[in-house]
Amino acid sequence: MSGWLWGKSKVQLRVATGELQSKNNGDDWVTVCPTSDFASPHSHTESEITGLVADLAAKAPSSHTHAIANVTGLQSALDAKEPLIQRAKLTTNAAGAVTWTYPIAFGAGVVPIIEAVVQAANGVTDVINVQLDGAPTNTSVTLRVTRTQLSLVALIGLTILSIPASVGAQIVHVTARAP
Repeated sequence: MSGWLWGKSKVQLRVATGELQSKNNGDDWVTVCPTSDFASPHSHTESEITGLVADLAAKAPSSHTHAIANVTGLQSALDAKEPLIQRAKLTTNAAGAVTWTYPIAFGAGVVPIIEAVVQAANGVTDVINVQLDGAPTNTSVTLRVTRTQLSLVALIGLTILSIPASVGAQIVHVTARAP
């Protein structure tokens, strides 16, 4: 019976003699473990097994890492993956509109889920709203911010909302994620 040991050494058990032999160098078989050693439990040092020290030294440790560049095809596979989440911090124009073109387009036909929030200055008590202006696509989304001033009429206890003429530039934090 014979088999491979450590990927480099051809090992054979000679049935007739019961010797473990190795064909590690050239065509000659070298006895690694004589028949007498099979009769009782025994051990060998690393140096007694031809090529073992070199083979073990060439192996990677059980816990190790690789740079992306050292793994064949990994970077191109990562580049081909569709983005799951993209984020941006945008500034609207004076009318409160902004169009965001995603840095990486989502797959054809994929309409991402859009989440947006307006960053209001400290002390602002107005009602500020951000909403989609049209349907998002796999490449971009347009958002519109509205701002409604909050006024209180103290005499009769009513809250009155009025819309200002201009929203002004607003900062919007946007997330687009694949459904």
